[in-house]
Amino acid sequence: MSLQDLTLGVALCEADMDVKETRGNNAGERIMEHLANVDPPIHSAAPWCAAAVQAWSDIASEETGLSNPLDSVRQEALVQSYHEWAEENSLIVEAGDVVRGDLVLYTFGSGDRWNHIGLVVVPPDASGVFRAVEGNTPLEDAPEDEQRDSRDKVDGVAVKPRRTDRYPVEFVRWVS
Repeated sequence: MSLQDLTLGVALCEADMDVKETRGNNAGERIMEHLANVDPPIHSAAPWCAAAVQAWSDIASEETGLSNPLDSVRQEALVQSYHEWAEENSLIVEAGDVVRGDLVLYTFGSGDRWNHIGLVVVPPDASGVFRAVEGNTPLEDAPEDEQRDSRDKVDGVAVKPRRTDRYPVEFVRWVS
């Protein structure tokens, strides 16, 4: 099994295991493990989508004995660093060339930087619809008592339907 396939498998297992925030926003035992795993490590609650991707790829790397290309990302918990690394290494691919396990980066909101990341589960079709597994993503079906009073609901690992035409999206072939 390839590093990319195993990384995707690890991510999908976390989605099936219902990994989610349990002690407030950006907190919980598994989330804190992911944050502590990144370089440089983070030991407090923080946005964790990139930390999850890094953890999934580190687990797969350890299992396969292959080096993890994502270890070359300068700040592993910062999505913008994945974009910079991909751009520097000519790893960005067009939507029509995407395969399962490629990275997907998003710019949500009005910002000018990449601020969310996941792994492609189903590549984009002709209309731009795809599916991605992501950490730190809202779980719309979380029980009401687990939802926060703020606009930020309980986040976790989930497979999300996405579109290439709703917000800036970039795909990265991180394993050759």
